[in-house]
Amino acid sequence: WLQQSLQMTHIAVESINTSGHVLICGYGRSGQAMGRMLEQEGIATLALDLDPDRVHQARAAGQAVAYGDATKAPTLTAAGLARARAVVLTYLHLPPPLRTPVMHKLVQALKPGGVLLLEAFHPRQLQYSSGGPKNEAMLYTLDMLRGDLAAGMQELLGSESETLLDEGPGHQGPAYVTRWIGQKI
Repeated sequence: WLQQSLQMTHIAVESINTSGHVLICGYGRSGQAMGRMLEQEGIATLALDLDPDRVHQARAAGQAVAYGDATKAPTLTAAGLARARAVVLTYLHLPPPLRTPVMHKLVQALKPGGVLLLEAFHPRQLQYSSGGPKNEAMLYTLDMLRGDLAAGMQELLGSESETLLDEGPGHQGPAYVTRWIGQKI
């Protein structure tokens, strides 16, 4: 309990003076690339990740990254989701019993006008050797996302397509992804 309380306090300290930021859930290569792009545009970010080494390295480099589980409502609250202009989910693959409730919590906590951007592997990714979960139930189609995000969100973009990954070992080459962008109504 104490460790969890300290973790929430640390995240809240990171976000306390931040408003209109972009919350990046997952700070792997895709999350890092998104963070760099937003930083170049002068947009504040806060990233959450569950890899303590990655968090430590990013913080040592001066990046706003905190250790935290983006599938947990208290973590999202501490990270200032209600004040964020957008939340980015990059390859956050969740099992179906967890996916729908997490998506609903994200939509519920996002402020009106807030934007949700998501990129994840599609079930067709199982035909490719460029990474991703091997469990088809953890891969996303547009129909799945539309079902999870329909209440309270207006779809701005939705696509399922092949792309070329260059994300380091295990995530290189052709891949099949689902991309979705929506705005809270």
